[in-house]
Amino acid sequence: MIAGPNPLAAAYEVSSSTPSSCPGDPGFIRIKNISGGSGQYEFSVSTTPHIPGAWQTDSLLNNLAPYINYYVFMRDMNSHACVLELNGGGFINFVSKTPVVINSPCYQHQSL
Repeated sequence: MIAGPNPLAAAYEVSSSTPSSCPGDPGFIRIKNISGGSGQYEFSVSTTPHIPGAWQTDSLLNNLAPYINYYVFMRDMNSHACVLELNGGGFINFVSKTPVVINSPCYQHQSL
């Protein structure tokens, strides 16, 4: 039996665009500590649960408006059926430099 690639795994960082950003300024979600799959990845951000937006090769999802619930996805470029929904499929929301993860499968409310 030939083993397939390891499952996709990743973490993320959420922040305002610059250290001096005012509340309401756009921010970013950076996908990091990426592993598994073929080693080539694509990333997506969406405001619709379980439905990715446009795919990109950059792990920095930037210019995101605050007060919006974002869903973040990662997939193996060589196997588009292999998709990881970050945060267990729950949304990621941030306001300025205070990121909050809500609807995490482990916690109802968790500050990062």
